[in-house]
Amino acid sequence: MPKNMKSRQKKKPKSQKDNPPLTYRTSEQFWEDYSNLSESQEKDADRLLQKIVEHGKFTPGMKPKKLPGHRDIWYLRASRGTRITYEKLPDNVIYLRRVGDHKILKTP
Repeated sequence: MPKNMKSRQKKKPKSQKDNPPLTYRTSEQFWEDYSNLSESQEKDADRLLQKIVEHGKFTPGMKPKKLPGHRDIWYLRASRGTRITYEKLPDNVIYLRRVGDHKILKTP
């Protein structure tokens, strides 16, 4: 290999010990919102939470985004019209705050 070419080494993935699987906790407000969801919204939220448990991380389809105007609050897409707001906690834990349509983003 020529001297001016750098060798490229693949980065080693972080071990599970360095990056524990993503888990979640829920607020009382989350369960109050959940009880008011339509049947299809409930299925969408259940499907998203099941993916978090199965994969131990966010998948691209969840589209996690920071909520503008709120320092530590983020949201996920459970479906085209259903969102879940959350906060990041230490040890790869998320605290689920609210679930519902886009209106919950105004009062996360």
